[in-house]
Amino acid sequence: MASNFYWGDIDGWPKMHWISWERLCLSKENGGLGFRDSSLHNSALLSKMAWRLWSDPNSLLFHFLKAIYFPHNDFLDATCGHRPSWGWRSLMEGNRVLAEGLCWRIGTGLNVDIWQDAWVPTLADFKVTTPYTPLIWPSKVSNLIDESNRTWSDDVLSSYFNDADIVAIKKINLSLFPQPDKLEWMGSRNGVFSIRSTYHLLSNKEQARTSFISNVCLKVK
Repeated sequence: MASNFYWGDIDGWPKMHWISWERLCLSKENGGLGFRDSSLHNSALLSKMAWRLWSDPNSLLFHFLKAIYFPHNDFLDATCGHRPSWGWRSLMEGNRVLAEGLCWRIGTGLNVDIWQDAWVPTLADFKVTTPYTPLIWPSKVSNLIDESNRTWSDDVLSSYFNDADIVAIKKINLSLFPQPDKLEWMGSRNGVFSIRSTYHLLSNKEQARTSFISNVCLKVK
């Protein structure tokens, strides 16, 4: 209906397209009108289903799907598999979106892989940007923590990470008493999952991707 209002016709005469639909779907802060992109909104709705399943591993549905599709691994690591049902394919789309917004809150750091996992909230994709070297040490975030005073080890950080990563890592506050590492939703400030926060997360990433492609094309020209 929103698209037809701007792009429809009047008595058979098409309206003039003053601005692209992609621009209209941008947030008002970014110069758009905040219309919902149906594809991104659908992905956000699917991620809500994935969130409910992942956050309640004791549910009957979780056990049923785990026995069929991911008996040997975690839900976030599950794949579509061979000849999946329509419902499972939809959940996997939601699972993909869910994984983009989850970030580890560091406690002990024993369960978080430095190079593969998302654990630095202020970096893109929540992952370190320092190039990964297979033989590099260390591998777990716990190796970066000075347990004697529960702070980040400056010597270790300066030995293995670039300046941007060091600044971002040192912004992570460590609790005085180590707690278990925990995955949290980073799409909202309060850590509460919602379709709205998921949509804005996807919209911002899509805008960043489009801007990146446009800049690359301009450089090529």
